[in-house]
Amino acid sequence: MAPGSGDGPTGVWDAIVIGAGHNALVTAAYLARAGKRTLVLER
Repeated sequence: MAPGSGDGPTGVWDAIVIGAGHNALVTAAYLARAGKRTLVLER
């Protein structure tokens, strides 16, 4: 995905979690609950 291509989310993130397995989703949930802007990426 090229920057500015419009193919994905843009913005400032506090955390980026790569993968959407069980542990990654639990981690993302904890981060989001703590008020962090969290992005989860999965192919």
